[in-house]
Amino acid sequence: MRRRGWMALLMTLSLVLTGCWDQESFTNRASALIMEVSPTNRPGEYLWNFIFPNTTVTVSSLSSLPPREQLYAVAVEAPSLAKAFVRVQQKLARDLYLGQLEVVIWANTMPVARVRRLVASLNRQGQIPKSFWVLLGRPPLVPLVEVTPQEAIPSIYITRYFDCQQCQPAFLGRYFWQVWANFVTPGISPVVPVASTRTRIDRIAVYGDHGPPTIWTRPETLGWAYLTGRVSKEAVHLGTPWGYVDVGQMRGETFTQIRRLPHSVGVSSLVVVHGILASWPSGVPLTQPRLNQLRRLVERSVWQDCEAAISEANRTHTDPFGYARTLFWQEMGISPLAYSPAFTHLPIQAHIAVRVDLRDVGVGG
Repeated sequence: MRRRGWMALLMTLSLVLTGCWDQESFTNRASALIMEVSPTNRPGEYLWNFIFPNTTVTVSSLSSLPPREQLYAVAVEAPSLAKAFVRVQQKLARDLYLGQLEVVIWANTMPVARVRRLVASLNRQGQIPKSFWVLLGRPPLVPLVEVTPQEAIPSIYITRYFDCQQCQPAFLGRYFWQVWANFVTPGISPVVPVASTRTRIDRIAVYGDHGPPTIWTRPETLGWAYLTGRVSKEAVHLGTPWGYVDVGQMRGETFTQIRRLPHSVGVSSLVVVHGILASWPSGVPLTQPRLNQLRRLVERSVWQDCEAAISEANRTHTDPFGYARTLFWQEMGISPLAYSPAFTHLPIQAHIAVRVDLRDVGVGG
């Protein structure tokens, strides 16, 4: 009797651990790939747009079906995520399923308090994976959704773009779990990439304590990327005494030390950049002194981007680098400062050094 009881328990556990509770026929499901959230003209109401793959698409119909027809959308207005689920389900003949969610996009005009509630609600949904990408856009959001023509099988451009992390000059992609972790961790400001167009994602938005996020400029975004080790294929076009010069394939790595100062977070960062001399003025000899001078010009360009990022963080009282978080971990249990609410708003006093390594055929670095 005891043995049969143990066998029954093991069978039950095996069913639970293998996820059989979530099994259902695909034909009975409406599997959303993208969810968009943006405010409406009515206070407290938001537009929720759920985008699904067209299940009538077949391999033979791909060549004749326009990309837009490979997806379909169902939009509802609701004050919360739970109510949006109910209202979109009322429009579907199949069960709403979010286990294959790839991207969530919300409007950059939404205040941080509303975004916090959205992030917390998504995190509490056990059916939704926490590894989807997040993105900000300017309303209306619908034009941002596109099926990429770069794949034989229809796929979402945004997903393919972020999945290829080494394809981008500076990787700005953020998983949902990273954004959620930043919202609940003291000492780091949440960062979300911003789409200017459906194929242009080159800036970040940084959330403070109040209001909508601050959209950083391209130089500020690049500075953040350098200081957080996210640059892999950047390029600069510089005017020199000998003419215009290009340096490409710029890849950066950063070494940072953080310490507590009386009224600020002290940061010392060494940004090491490796690049390739991509173009040089015709007829001008490439000598070692000229290469050294070019190296200094590139170092100054990178340094200016990093300084712009630090200045914007101090101006907006944010810390998208996580310097205060690191200091919080270092000071926790040692200093009462770590438990002060003002701790996460300390200004950043940074000393940034940049070292550039240029490579060129026939010239030693």
